[in-house]
Amino acid sequence: MKDGMTKKALLVVDDDVEWTDLLRVFFSNKYAVSVANHADQAIEAIRREAPHVIILDLIMPSVDGFGLMHRMKDILPKTVPTVLTTGWGGSDLKESAESVGCVAVLSKPVSLTELETLVSSLMDGSYNGGSQIGPETSVNAARNTGIDNRNYER
Repeated sequence: MKDGMTKKALLVVDDDVEWTDLLRVFFSNKYAVSVANHADQAIEAIRREAPHVIILDLIMPSVDGFGLMHRMKDILPKTVPTVLTTGWGGSDLKESAESVGCVAVLSKPVSLTELETLVSSLMDGSYNGGSQIGPETSVNAARNTGIDNRNYER
C-alpha cells in the first residue's frame, strides 16, 4: 500500500472469537479490519465506518446472518458486498443468501486462501460471481497459507 492511501475497510462478523481474531490478523496487512461477535456489535461497527466488504457467519445467537443483512439495508446507503460463511448446506441456501444481498456463500471449514482471493476480488472490483466454495478445497489451500488453521476447520 502506497503512503497516503487509506486501507479499505473489511468487517468480519462471527460469534467464534478465535475465528474473528484469526481473520483480523490474516487480513490486517492489506485492509482495515473490524470484527464483531454478534449483530449489535456489527451494527455499531457499520455506523462508525461503512465497510467495503463484509464476511458474515450465518448462524449466530439472537440475530442470524440473514437478519443482520435485513438490518444493514436500513443503515447503509448502498449494498456492501457480503460473503456468507456457514456450516449448513441445503439446496436453497445460496438462493436465500442471494435474495438478502450476499454475493457468495462459503462452506465451512473455510479455506483462508480461497477467502483471501474472494475478498481481494471484491475489494478491487474484479469479482465475477459464482463463488460456492466447499470444504473439499479447504485442507490443501489452508496448507499453502503459512498459517496453521487446523483448529478453525469446523
